Amino acid sequence: LELLSALEETAMKLCEYSIQKKKSRSAALTDDILNYLNEQYVNPNLCASSVAAVFSVSEKYIFRLVKEETGFALGKYIENIRMQKARELLTDTDINAAEICTMVGFQSITTFYKSFKRVFGVAPIAYRESLRKG
Repeated sequence: LELLSALEETAMKLCEYSIQKKKSRSAALTDDILNYLNEQYVNPNLCASSVAAVFSVSEKYIFRLVKEETGFALGKYIENIRMQKARELLTDTDINAAEICTMVGFQSITTFYKSFKRVFGVAPIAYRESLRKG
């Protein structure tokens, strides 16, 4: 009976260790994926399948992880990163909107303008002009 109790205790410790190890790996993978998205936002082809391939996980896992960690769907999260970078470039540089569009990962100036206006309430050029006036 004493041996059985010791065996049960050891098994529980091993299970706890295994769970902690898995959580640690999962947290590291989460950080790696989010860092990757923040570095690769300039790639216009950035999507769940490309990220999943880099990290050898499923697309479903990528979608779930980003939503759980950020509160945003993957596409919205990438768009938010791009919009913040675009706003920084409009604020801190004189680079024209068409170049900024490409620099932040948009393939279409129209899509860039629509996204910027949806997120910030004004077109990119109007945003920059408002900074200069204020």
